Amino acid sequence: MMLINNKTLAYTLLFLLSGAGAMSAQNNIRSSATEVTRNAMVNHAPARRTVADENKNTTAVKSDAPSSDVGWMRVIYRHLDLDNEKNAALYYPEMPVGGQENLFRIIMRLIAGGKIKAYEYLDGREVFTPEFQVQTDEMLARFHIPYTESNNRDRNGLVIEENDLPAADVMSYYVLEQWEFDNVKSHTVNRVLALCPVLHQTGEFGDELKYPMFWVEMDDLHPYLADTAIFVDDSDNTPRYSYNDFFTLALYEGDIYKTRNVRNKSMAQIYPDETARKQASDSIQNRLTGFDKALWSPSREELQEARQAKEELEAKQPSVKREIRQSRRSTRARGTKPAGTSGSNSAVRSVRDRK
Repeated sequence: MMLINNKTLAYTLLFLLSGAGAMSAQNNIRSSATEVTRNAMVNHAPARRTVADENKNTTAVKSDAPSSDVGWMRVIYRHLDLDNEKNAALYYPEMPVGGQENLFRIIMRLIAGGKIKAYEYLDGREVFTPEFQVQTDEMLARFHIPYTESNNRDRNGLVIEENDLPAADVMSYYVLEQWEFDNVKSHTVNRVLALCPVLHQTGEFGDELKYPMFWVEMDDLHPYLADTAIFVDDSDNTPRYSYNDFFTLALYEGDIYKTRNVRNKSMAQIYPDETARKQASDSIQNRLTGFDKALWSPSREELQEARQAKEELEAKQPSVKREIRQSRRSTRARGTKPAGTSGSNSAVRSVRDRK
């Protein structure tokens, strides 16, 4: 009996061991197949594009890429005439005086020193990427601005003498604005994206020629413009603002000469008539500044104020009518006819006399 039990036990153990080995072998085969499949998928799957790869191939203006919080956006091109009194702070002083200098000199000094980058003027197709960056020496040669290479170790870049800069001839700027409606803040925000100095020169026949020089991004200028104090009011010579404030608070004034559109046409091309172009420009400006009001219905407080004003007006109307009646009665008592009633009274008397 004991022998049979031992044999039975031996066969049982042998069966169990062989089954476990089969299961282990099956698991190993399954694991190997899974690994082969995973390797095949990795080797044959397309490469995943990263954010860096996307940025390499992008051709859009990197400053005006809307975020997820932007519900509406419009890009505006504005022309700032420095003869306009509100824009004079960008032009004066023509020469540096008392540590103050105009905007063009600041921009050129930063570009020559390699502190900020300049980009090609592409007439409505502005792209602020490295392939469209302006080479400083080529730009200076294009506009006939003399320069020398700096030999000072503490001063990199190119050196331009103060008298060689055509600061007096930069009589206007192009401003690239971006108007956004912020869904989080629930209001419209205006940001200046870039500036373009425009060089004015006189042609052979006395006509004025304008040469847009280059674009500079406002994000690059912010740290430097914030340190330059200016005054914008002739009645108060206190430098309360900086160049940065001048653009952030939109203290300038200029006409809209273009909006970003599919056909890349300016306002002059769309509206050849000057009157029609001015009306279209004013209409665009009104829509930009009134965008917030057009989206929202009046609040309870605004409705209450409007209702109260209407009730006050209606309450004043009976007293006005009462004063008119009293004035007519006093006029009749004095024997004079109220103005505008002589025709009707004479007609009544004539009928009575006939009877």
